[in-house]
Amino acid sequence: MKMLEADRIDFVVTGWTAFEVEAENAGADLGNYERTFLADSSHVSFAFNLNTPDDIVAKFDAAYKTVVATGAFDNLIGPEKGELN
Repeated sequence: MKMLEADRIDFVVTGWTAFEVEAENAGADLGNYERTFLADSSHVSFAFNLNTPDDIVAKFDAAYKTVVATGAFDNLIGPEKGELN
């Protein structure tokens, strides 16, 4: 949010609900921003620092796969397809 406000970046890829929260926390005026593209996908990606130990990444991967396999992940998807709550 700070980078957007400072005109150092032009856009972010995030759910609108999360963006609203971040803007509010940063004291940004939501009126200065608009939703311009809604990705038609609920694909989720995660990135880790290259220095993150492999065992931590493996534990995260296993936990994520468990959440998806049990259907609990579906409860996280927001009202608009592709937007996480």
